[in-house]
Amino acid sequence: MANSTPVESHEPKPFVPLVDVTAPGGFVGVPPLRPPSPLPVNYTPNIVAGLVACLAIVVGSLGPWATTLSFGVAGTEGDGKVTLVLAAVGAVALFAIYARGGFTKFGDRWIAPAAGVGVLVTGIIDAMEVNGNEVEFMNTMVSTGIGWGLWVVLLSAAALSASSLMVARIVGNR
Repeated sequence: MANSTPVESHEPKPFVPLVDVTAPGGFVGVPPLRPPSPLPVNYTPNIVAGLVACLAIVVGSLGPWATTLSFGVAGTEGDGKVTLVLAAVGAVALFAIYARGGFTKFGDRWIAPAAGVGVLVTGIIDAMEVNGNEVEFMNTMVSTGIGWGLWVVLLSAAALSASSLMVARIVGNR
């Protein structure tokens, strides 16, 4: 019996699950979750620039949009209310992304760029309507011009669009 081979059993082998409790994910063959990539150095300046642009849109919306001689018409008497709401929405979206450390939910990274473009389009349309119109004032024709508030809204909307678009691209690449 020295040269005999062992007899193999025909019983089924015991079931071994594919779970390895020592592996980080728990499952064999599944790579562990990798931490998100760090945010680049231009992330925080673009967030701050977007928030400052939102604040400037609010200030510009409250300022005069049309001027004649020394009189001005505030933006809140027209589309300035729309730009105020869009600036608030953009600021809330940027602050939420910043508060979460650069993580986004449900595509909220595109809210601030859309708000910036909405404010910019509204401002351009109003600037075209205001500039060069003539009104009669004390039996004299006087032309209207764009007030400082509308200029601030236009420039700040462009800044909000650019900075928030950069933020959206940065957090989307994580």
